[in-house]
Amino acid sequence: MDKQIVKDILIKAINYVKPENLLLEKIRLNNNTLIIGNYTVPLKKYKNIYIAGSGKASFSMLKAIKKILGSKIKKGLIISNTHYEGFENIEVLKGSHPLPNESSLEATKRLCELLKDLNENDFLIYLLSGGSSALVEQVPDDLKLEDIQEFTDILLKSGMTIEEINTLRKKISLVKGGKLLNYIRSNGICLVLSDVIGDDLRYIGSGPLYAKKDNFTPEKILDKYNLQHNIPKKIKRYLLKPDNFPNKDFPHFIIGNNLDFLKAIQRLLKKKANIHGKILTTFLKGEAKEVAKVVVAIGKFSKGCIILGGESTVIVRGTGKGGRNQEMVLSALSELQNDKNFLFASVASDGIDGNSPAAGAIIGEDTILRAKQLNLDIQNFLKKNDSYTFLKKTNSLIVTGPTGTNVLDATLILWHN
Repeated sequence: MDKQIVKDILIKAINYVKPENLLLEKIRLNNNTLIIGNYTVPLKKYKNIYIAGSGKASFSMLKAIKKILGSKIKKGLIISNTHYEGFENIEVLKGSHPLPNESSLEATKRLCELLKDLNENDFLIYLLSGGSSALVEQVPDDLKLEDIQEFTDILLKSGMTIEEINTLRKKISLVKGGKLLNYIRSNGICLVLSDVIGDDLRYIGSGPLYAKKDNFTPEKILDKYNLQHNIPKKIKRYLLKPDNFPNKDFPHFIIGNNLDFLKAIQRLLKKKANIHGKILTTFLKGEAKEVAKVVVAIGKFSKGCIILGGESTVIVRGTGKGGRNQEMVLSALSELQNDKNFLFASVASDGIDGNSPAAGAIIGEDTILRAKQLNLDIQNFLKKNDSYTFLKKTNSLIVTGPTGTNVLDATLILWHN
């Protein structure tokens, strides 16, 4: 099996799960009624239709909803990781990711001003995707942006799951964990592209319009990762405060998730390479190096093609360049050095893997030969969290650039003749 064929399949699958494709497939307008599955919104009841949103995929979602509603949209504002000026009545503001910055705060201020202007005669469609936790932020007056940046950086490097990270983020924010509802008087819905395992709405973008109690307590999370003494006291005060949820709710609808991604890979493997891939799970998580060992072990037993989805984590101890998918691939390579006729790949659907320009990587038997020729020590690169450099030297990277979508990661292992 040619590595390039599988690489092309992964990239095509990412294109399929771009939100403009998913949204146009799952939402339609019929006689002034918006239809989302079995849910309908009679738009004639409302004087104005507004669009708001946030996240790395929100701009792509906006393009799709604009195709559906067209001139029915009165006004809108979304916050993404890119700036765009092509819509006459909808602003696309740029925030910062993965750490919030001044542009995130200013864009959020503008978003809140728009939402406060809406009333009971208006209808709001909010477009939510992953990345909102950094792109949208408003903090209490006694905290500074630098405090939030330092705190977020600690969390991102700790090896926490996104659910744990966002549990803590919500406690120090005035807009996360349903608090954005405090600015809204109108009715509305939230369309969601899920980048969270299990599609838990509390943690997708830190749930700006979803006010529900978390599964975790801040104290237990800090204890689990030995961070009790690493968090500044002024931040810790907010972590220990009881939640105060708004007495309001918005219907939420998942329009795309990790399973959509895995099914697209499965279809394309069959169509392009006549390979039957078996989807095992969308709940893959854990330390990337350890997850790789489990995937390889299952792959060696099955000797077919297995596809897994989810999102691993990395505890950053070195100063190298890479990300969870590249680290998983490099760890898998260390487990496959005596094997033949295999391919192993892992890729982030958003095209952004850690602090590198790659989306992930793909390896095979030729990667082992190339590494030996260059005298590359796998364990040394893993120790430095420098998977990107190793995989670049062995021509193993998958580079897509930002994709405009975000439905977690896909990992596959297959054997071929």
